[in-house]
Amino acid sequence: GLRISEAPIMQHELGHALFGFGHENSYRCMDSSFRSDFRQCVETEYNNIYSSMGSTPLQGLKGHFTAYYKGLAQWGSHSSLHGDTVFEMDALETNSSGIKGAEIPFRNERVCIEYRKPLLSDAPLVNYGIPPNGCLLVTLCRPGYMSDSYTFDQTALIDTLPTFQDSTPAEEMIDSCLGEGRVFSNTDLGITSLSFTPLPNDRARVNINVDEAKL
Repeated sequence: GLRISEAPIMQHELGHALFGFGHENSYRCMDSSFRSDFRQCVETEYNNIYSSMGSTPLQGLKGHFTAYYKGLAQWGSHSSLHGDTVFEMDALETNSSGIKGAEIPFRNERVCIEYRKPLLSDAPLVNYGIPPNGCLLVTLCRPGYMSDSYTFDQTALIDTLPTFQDSTPAEEMIDSCLGEGRVFSNTDLGITSLSFTPLPNDRARVNINVDEAKL
């Protein structure tokens, strides 16, 4: 039979086989969260430490599929954003009908946002960058990404607090989740400001301002 320790591997491989999900990577730059010219930037395969299609610092825990992938599998409500807006979203880990992911058009790709909390099977992530009040993960989502003649969807987790140090790629992503009180901005992504306020019942009010000329 299937051992508990093998369940994360099965979850990962089913993501490939049943839904065509690609690996969930990380995207890190020396002096910025994202650079459109990719100068001094590194993309590391598998290095979304919060996704079952990436990796994790915890033995036997593979997290959830990202909100983007869950949306592709029709496992949750998504919102497409255009212009400055304030909206509410539910924590990805909850069983609810609320919005679980939001997407901003970005050239031929998308900037995806999800709200994460250390709930249920994700509870141990409180020790790996997901605070009790939750935080926002920002990923670059690539529909129809092509590699080695295969076409699939792929994402790359963006480090919202880039600090290249003498540590492993996974350790450097632990501060990537945007916590309460922080404001994220990136000129190349067209995000002027992104922040959130925790609400009761595992919800968050998200405030985003964008430079539509960059999208």
